[in-house]
Amino acid sequence: MSLSLPGVVVYTSVSFTAYDYFKHNLPSDKVSKEAWWYPFAKMGCGAAAGVAAQTCSYPLDTLRRRMQLAGAPGTLLAAGAGPAGGGAARRARATYAGLIGGMAGEQGGLARALFRGWGINCVKIVPGAAVQFLAYDALRVGVTWLDPTSGAQSPL
Repeated sequence: MSLSLPGVVVYTSVSFTAYDYFKHNLPSDKVSKEAWWYPFAKMGCGAAAGVAAQTCSYPLDTLRRRMQLAGAPGTLLAAGAGPAGGGAARRARATYAGLIGGMAGEQGGLARALFRGWGINCVKIVPGAAVQFLAYDALRVGVTWLDPTSGAQSPL
């Protein structure tokens, strides 16, 4: 849990900030907003925001996963767990006693170790983030529609 919360905070804050930034760079005239491509452009903004957020939060996620695999304190791997009566868990802890140092010693260095698997994870994130932000805009407009003074506009 020690690295899960910061990872979620980074991912969420970067994704919403990036989405607002990308969305505000879209054309805002009425003709563009009514064009067939505008919802797809907004989905592209959401996908780009997801990739930006994933890029910023991925090192924390990598560290969290490595700590879990190593059986670091506070993770789900118990001290006596493992088929060898706890020996495997102790060996894993010894291997990752210096987690950052161990990752820095890997082939390619620390940056490569922290971002290993980032590309395939982005492939997973892109469609979900695109739909998430399109739904976010639709729900935001639906909720703010109750208050006509809010100035909310159609998400499409």
